Amino acid sequence: MRHLILIFAVMAVLLSTATSHSQTRDTLDRKNFREKLFTLKKEKLMEKMNLDEVTADKVFGIVKETMEQVGEYNKQKRLTYQYIEQNPDASDIDAKINELLDLDVKIANAKKEQYDKLKEFLTPSQIAKAYLFNRNFDKELKKKLKDFKKEGKRDKKERKK
Repeated sequence: MRHLILIFAVMAVLLSTATSHSQTRDTLDRKNFREKLFTLKKEKLMEKMNLDEVTADKVFGIVKETMEQVGEYNKQKRLTYQYIEQNPDASDIDAKINELLDLDVKIANAKKEQYDKLKEFLTPSQIAKAYLFNRNFDKELKKKLKDFKKEGKRDKKERKK
């Protein structure tokens, strides 16, 4: 539990530092922030699952590759949905719907491929723990970002008074 609190304290500091300069930071600053967050996440995964750095790097490499694939498929889905919204009566609407379904299959296949790659060096139990860790880490990060944004808005309103 102390480790979780420490994680969130570090994330809050990183987030406050990054967002306080949000108006002037450039792409390099964002990349640096992402790298710091990635490093923190990797360290916590290594600690929680008792993994060595080489194994953790392999896990994150596979996960990153899958996330990039799924992100690209989701981008294609968004574009296809936009087309469907703008042209619901188009003659090729059946093909567009099939394209959406095919993209869903590609996403599922990418996730299955990720699982198969992870099974080469992790047990199913370790994979489950890594999935849960990732899910909980991302969930808490989103919550902290949301809380941080609320605090920023509240502080801004108080300064206007």
